[in-house]
Amino acid sequence: MRFPITLSGRRKAIALTGASALVVAGLVTLPAAMAHAAPGCDITYAANEWTEAPGSGGFTANITVKNTGDALTSWTLRYSYANGQTLTLPGWSANWTQSGGNVTASNLSYNGSLATGASTSIGINGRWSGSNAKPTSFTLNNTTCTTGGVTPSPSTSPSTQPSPSTSPSASPSPQAKSIIISPASVSVAEGSSSSVTVKLSAAPTANVTVALARSGDTSITAPSSVTLTPSNAVAGVSVSIAAAEDSDQTHGTATVAASASGYTGASLAVTEIDNDITQSGRVDNPYAGATGYVNPNWRSKAIAEPGGSRVANTSTGVWLDRIAAIAGSSSAMGLR
Repeated sequence: MRFPITLSGRRKAIALTGASALVVAGLVTLPAAMAHAAPGCDITYAANEWTEAPGSGGFTANITVKNTGDALTSWTLRYSYANGQTLTLPGWSANWTQSGGNVTASNLSYNGSLATGASTSIGINGRWSGSNAKPTSFTLNNTTCTTGGVTPSPSTSPSTQPSPSTSPSASPSPQAKSIIISPASVSVAEGSSSSVTVKLSAAPTANVTVALARSGDTSITAPSSVTLTPSNAVAGVSVSIAAAEDSDQTHGTATVAASASGYTGASLAVTEIDNDITQSGRVDNPYAGATGYVNPNWRSKAIAEPGGSRVANTSTGVWLDRIAAIAGSSSAMGLR
């Protein structure tokens, strides 16, 4: 028979104190779920689009994923298209899937680890009809991200706004002048090139030379400068970014920094899409070293003809023109 045990108030206090001491001493392990990594992310989405017919066309979306929280060993990005855009899979630098307007992109083996402050660029091609609005909300590992490196500033309450009568003699501040690169990130296939637009936020009164300084992978190149004139500065000038063929098997990255005297600078993130990478045992050409299949029935018939031995060992196609051809018959070999 078991008798209930009742502790006095003093004994309860002693028991609780002892349990607390065990936790402090590390003798009691708390569940791992009570410790959480600090998540954080920032997304830059840049799209180049074109019109192929009235109200429809295609686009290329380049997305820079930046980890602003604790280090990650893998990631999954999710966002939605509001206008029913359709992706042309598979895309690059990520595993891409789409269900309706919902898009999911997860890391590949080489870009899953993102240290705090690190970023990676991914991309996809797609089709649009009617309009091609950019996504407005992104999540990384189910954490809502900021976009473009800018978070909205809190609105100023009416009581803290300066009075219009304050400093009546003060002149308004001049509008800041800046350099703009569109898109802000681009992917370039190895051995090819891609274009971006360099422009100014406002037309200058004289020509402005914008210096372009590349850092990072040396196989990625850009011109050293571009000159903008009062007539083309706002619309911008097209600049070619190239990626030369190299012997490595990595997706190289580089940054192109744009600067000019009196202007706020801009930067371009460039990712080289390497064509030498092999993954999961695959090779560039899956048919390298393979031998074409020689149909033995066809070979025997070729040998029976005059001069047929010269082509008897040539591989041939096999037609599957009916279901019976799978199993074959007593007089003909089937595909099985």
